[in-house]
Amino acid sequence: MTRIAIVGMACVFPGAPDLDAYWRNIVAGVEAISDVPPERWEPSFYDPDSTAIDRFYCKRGGFVDAYARFDPTRFGVMPRAAEAADPDQLLALKLGFDALADAGYGEREFARARTGVVIGRGNYVSAGVLRLEQHVRLLPQLMATLSELFPGMPEAALEEARAKLAAKFSYYGPDVAAGMIPNLIASRIANRLDLHGPAYTVDAACASSIIALEQATAALASGEADLMLVGGVHLTHDLTFWATFCQLGALSRRGRCSPFSAEADGILAGEGVGMVVLKRLDDALRDGDRVYAAIEGVGTSSDGRASSLVAPSVEGQLLALEKAWGGLDFGRASIGLVEAHGTGTPTGDVAELDTLRGFFGGGADLADGERPALGSVKSMIGHTMPAAGIAGLIKAALAVYHGVLPPTLHCDTPHPKLAETRFRALARAEEWRRPAAGRVAAVNAFGFGGINGHVVLRGVAAPAPVAPPAPPEVWLLAAASPAELLARLERGERDAHPNGARCRLAIVEPDAKNLALAKKAVASGKPWHGRQQIYFSPDGLLNDGGKLAFVFPGVDSRFAPQAEDLARFFGRPLPPYCETLDPKEALLPVAVGLLGFNRYLHDLLRQLHIVPDAMAGHSIGEWSAMLAAGMMDQATSDRANAELDFDAMRFPDVLFLAASCDVATLAGLLDDLPEIALSHDNCPNQVIACGAHASVDRLAERLRDRHILHSVLPIVSGFHSPLFAGTMDWYRDFFGRAELVEPAVPVWSATTAQRFPSGLEDKRQLALDHLLRPVRFRELVEALYADGCRVFVQVGFGSLTGFVNDTLAGRPHLALAANNDHRSGLAQLTQLCAALWVEGARFDTRLLASAQPVTAGRDIALRLGVPLVHVDTPLTWQPPLDGGFDEPEGEAAGDPVEAVMRATLADIARASAEVRQLWQRRRAGLPPAPRRVDSRETRLLDRATTIPWVDDHALYPQRPGWPVAADRHPVVPMTMEIMLLVEAAEAALPGMAVAEVRAIQAYNWLVVAEPVEAEILLKSLDDSTVAAEIAGYFRCELVLSDTPVVAPPTRPAPLARPRAPRITATALYRDQWMFHGPAYQGVKTLGPMGENGIAGELVVPEGQGALLDNMGQLAGYWVMEQPENCLAMPIGLDRARFFGGHPLPGEVLTAQVRVRELDALNCVTDHVLTDAQGRVRVILDGWRTRRYQMDEAFWLASRQLDRMGVSHVLSGRVALFEDRYDTAILRDYLARRYLAAVEMAVYEALPPRRRRPWLNGRVAAKDAVRHYLRASRGIDRIHPKECVIENAENGAPRVRSNVTDLVPPGLRLSLAHKDGWAVAIVAEAPVGVDLETLAERDPGFGEFAFAEAELEWLAGEPDAVAWTRGWVAKEVCGKRLETGIGGQLRRLVIEARDGDRLCVNGHWVATRRFRDLMLGWSADLDMDDTVAGALAALASPTQVTGVPQ
Repeated sequence: MTRIAIVGMACVFPGAPDLDAYWRNIVAGVEAISDVPPERWEPSFYDPDSTAIDRFYCKRGGFVDAYARFDPTRFGVMPRAAEAADPDQLLALKLGFDALADAGYGEREFARARTGVVIGRGNYVSAGVLRLEQHVRLLPQLMATLSELFPGMPEAALEEARAKLAAKFSYYGPDVAAGMIPNLIASRIANRLDLHGPAYTVDAACASSIIALEQATAALASGEADLMLVGGVHLTHDLTFWATFCQLGALSRRGRCSPFSAEADGILAGEGVGMVVLKRLDDALRDGDRVYAAIEGVGTSSDGRASSLVAPSVEGQLLALEKAWGGLDFGRASIGLVEAHGTGTPTGDVAELDTLRGFFGGGADLADGERPALGSVKSMIGHTMPAAGIAGLIKAALAVYHGVLPPTLHCDTPHPKLAETRFRALARAEEWRRPAAGRVAAVNAFGFGGINGHVVLRGVAAPAPVAPPAPPEVWLLAAASPAELLARLERGERDAHPNGARCRLAIVEPDAKNLALAKKAVASGKPWHGRQQIYFSPDGLLNDGGKLAFVFPGVDSRFAPQAEDLARFFGRPLPPYCETLDPKEALLPVAVGLLGFNRYLHDLLRQLHIVPDAMAGHSIGEWSAMLAAGMMDQATSDRANAELDFDAMRFPDVLFLAASCDVATLAGLLDDLPEIALSHDNCPNQVIACGAHASVDRLAERLRDRHILHSVLPIVSGFHSPLFAGTMDWYRDFFGRAELVEPAVPVWSATTAQRFPSGLEDKRQLALDHLLRPVRFRELVEALYADGCRVFVQVGFGSLTGFVNDTLAGRPHLALAANNDHRSGLAQLTQLCAALWVEGARFDTRLLASAQPVTAGRDIALRLGVPLVHVDTPLTWQPPLDGGFDEPEGEAAGDPVEAVMRATLADIARASAEVRQLWQRRRAGLPPAPRRVDSRETRLLDRATTIPWVDDHALYPQRPGWPVAADRHPVVPMTMEIMLLVEAAEAALPGMAVAEVRAIQAYNWLVVAEPVEAEILLKSLDDSTVAAEIAGYFRCELVLSDTPVVAPPTRPAPLARPRAPRITATALYRDQWMFHGPAYQGVKTLGPMGENGIAGELVVPEGQGALLDNMGQLAGYWVMEQPENCLAMPIGLDRARFFGGHPLPGEVLTAQVRVRELDALNCVTDHVLTDAQGRVRVILDGWRTRRYQMDEAFWLASRQLDRMGVSHVLSGRVALFEDRYDTAILRDYLARRYLAAVEMAVYEALPPRRRRPWLNGRVAAKDAVRHYLRASRGIDRIHPKECVIENAENGAPRVRSNVTDLVPPGLRLSLAHKDGWAVAIVAEAPVGVDLETLAERDPGFGEFAFAEAELEWLAGEPDAVAWTRGWVAKEVCGKRLETGIGGQLRRLVIEARDGDRLCVNGHWVATRRFRDLMLGWSADLDMDDTVAGALAALASPTQVTGVPQ
């Protein structure tokens, strides 16, 4: 037969959640047998002495409950349906995916259209079907039985009984129905994994998975399929299963599976799922796959008319072995391992030993160490029924692959017949001392009913596999709007495959950091083009008619294509010279390699169905465009390139010089120079000239004189200039013969900045002109943009994205590279696909679909068992008890004694009924109310619905009604986290109350700007202690009690030097000492306070956890009254104790707070809370408040930012911020107080070293704007977040309103920052400001930066001062003109001086030195004296004062 390779495997078996654990257990001889879990069937069913059909003499087996977990959203299954569906289907789907991933096809491409699935599964009653039967059979049966047993039972009582039972059943609906059909197990895998080959399920009892294997190998051998997924599934331990095997006497009474032992007495039931991936061996070796083993032969047979339907037949088994070994090129003597069916039943073991002896012969001629190994994994995991064959196959394949002969268990006393064979049972693993190709193993699987299967495996001497490249993980999400997208992102959702909604987000290699940044990017609503590998667009550039252009690069200063992983991933060999080459040393190989690589990338993009609307090229990249579009024949070009004689080709001895200026500037410098011409107009800030050496040298001098950056390129060719005219013969001949046809996609020429002409001769002439005339790439990009192109993809290795960005700066566009040397080829191509998808492109998204859909729900535990149903409480209705006396008749009817007697009997009956009812309630509680818990639940924390009070716990207050929740930063307080867990524990353990919270750890803010699904975990440590956690945010231990806890004697120390606080409780909230809103405003009376603490009266507010938070507020206020480090935030608590129940809202209590520890960073306090009766209700031990480096004045200003600022106000227009705060937490505090959500997104995307000065500039700018509006417009209160600082197209800062309209349009702004200082100036007209450090500079700096006349104006003071003053003046003028210096200092000229004022290009600039800085500002605003006076006050360091804004 065709040799078939096993290239991937995955499994879940008892004791083994995955393939690695399975092999480790096998080698180590681990027995994974245990008692039946109570979730399967209750202990009452076990009776070792009973033969009753509902009692089982064995309770041991192999179980996988702990490993049966499934993530429904990962595979597009609704969670509710997953909880009720058959676990067989879901776990098989997961393991099928894992097996493909193990084979390297989790993300790597493979032929899904030619991949099939065959699964072996028995028709045992499954858990899903049993749960359905509860609805359709058990419930109606019970209702009918109750009606018949209690004819007088009211309908209401019947309905109550029905409801109590139904509430305990699993959900069932149309979405679950398909999950109940056993033969759809393979179909579900094919459906979810998009496999289009044959997909079906087979049932051949214990041989099912080997029959499935036979079918799969046949499909591969015939060519029907190229890849097959094969498996076996068994997850059934239903009561009917156990009853059947107990009645047959097949289960071991000893509770041990002992294959081939003289003591064997039966099987133990096991379960599990195994999957393998098969491929033709030749194909696997060609593709570099890892090969575990080769399948050399498969044989199957039936016993025919045997003595019994369930008795094994040696003749039938031998027939299967004969078929499998027939025609093999190696003999039976080569066998090294047989993984036997080996059930441990005496009859079955004897038959199998006879089969092995009959086929392989005896071993009298073999020493014991030479005998092949015989084993059965059933001794370790039990008999997995239809999955038994795949369990044995995986074991044998791993043994072949690793070169290990594994042990088998419980064969210390071998069956006598074992000695008659050539095999031995190993007690410990041994090295398999044969080379890979000499390792031969066989696997048996013999099923009830006489179906037999046998497989022959052999090792493969294959080279070590090369790990297939995989594209990076991509997190995809799409929605109709940014708000909806953000909500999905906050819930942790991902799309399994790209969908069609217009608002899109892609995150490459997602982690916590870029996920957090992505939320801010989406919240901003503005496009985000790749920073931190994030792509976001609210409405893509390619929607509504936006076009896509391919631009092909020409020869650059370097050629370093990244392509090896592309070749391996797509299976396409690379073209010649596709390697790192130096154009200076190998120009022609670079050109050939570049043209080949351009086409290679284009073809990959076409394979992904990424099709452009236009094509163009830069330099010889234009030829790539012609070839890719079909205008020029690729074969003709390839032949011409192959015939090139690199040594014979000659180029003019000329040089290229690149300059950082525009084309007009360069043209003016070329006027009188010979043998030099413009060759490339790349973009507004780069042009290239080509010329003779002497002229290039002269041009370089002129550029130096004008302080224009330039460099000579390491390329000698003369392309695109008249200097190339003498070397045109080869090109005239080539294009004279080339057939240039109309392209499939429009091709644009960089020679004309237009589309190629339609006529053949016109095309040929333009192709030749292209070599002699300049590359007008800047004009070409403008023309493409005018034609509607909005996304430009550089198809090749080069620099074109920079040219496009420079040309289209400030206009909506996106320039992307399909390849660069910052990432591997596959990684960069994935980035490109992510960006294109976000912008609305439609294409084959295979590189993106590898992202696994994940939601906040995570894996769910699949319920493999269906235990008996128990209700929590008895029925309200009870059968009547009347004492058994009939009604009196005749004279007795009026007898008073009779009446007394009957009344007494009725009382007895009622009492009896009451006692019985109490007893039934007690019985209904059996087992007793739980004292332990192990639970995981998800709670929605949504300010709009479930936690509205948290709106009053926003850390950064804004104007009332502020709509941007992220700006306010609402967080769940630590005390509410405590109460959430207290509430959850008390609900899980009825009758118990939390008396103590300890081991408290709060490690992340639980921010609820958007709804959050918080996962609450509870796990009992003992009968009274629960470990509780809000996953990812907070954890603690809860001590519970079912009896009231008495408070210990508590007497806080007297206050030392008591005094009244500086403020009242009303001012505590009104003046923003505390940021809390009404739901957390519980301090009714503040004080007295002393050196060691504070007291206060509290009224319990409505907010959850508010009372404990109020106790902490008292400690926080005590810290705030200290003279320094007065910013206080709670960070932890050692212990909280509760007495007498939780105080209710409105209750008045008294709090005493005492300081236990105090240092520069921390304040630790102890708190006691008493009620009006003097009873202790709450004790907090070790409330921890962190003190932050902030002086009192700064703290005052930061509290009242709507009317104050933290900068020095130098005039009505200028603010100067001094950053003296070195801790990251304070900078984060400042950022969150000043930056709106859109600005925070930009701030957090900056490299860490740039964040601090950037933030300082924004603080100064916002303080300047707000003070200006107060002084000039009478706007009394404006929060920093009501204005946003952005950059205009030319880079100049601009201010605009945010949410409100308080900032007038057109306001102009300039800012600067240097060495911990930042300054900003605001006006109605263009304005400038600058700040520089006074420093000694290189002696040549003056000559470089200033003309001789300028130096004369600057004379009279030390160079460090003079040159810094001049530099600052030029910077101010450049900012005022909104051009900047731009690397050309000489364009800005100092023309006059008046004291500290300098005139630059007709604009006066005031300068002033203070400390070691030089400050300059536009001097036409009539504020010089004001600024100078304010600077004088700052001549020596002082503390900042809060300045009213």
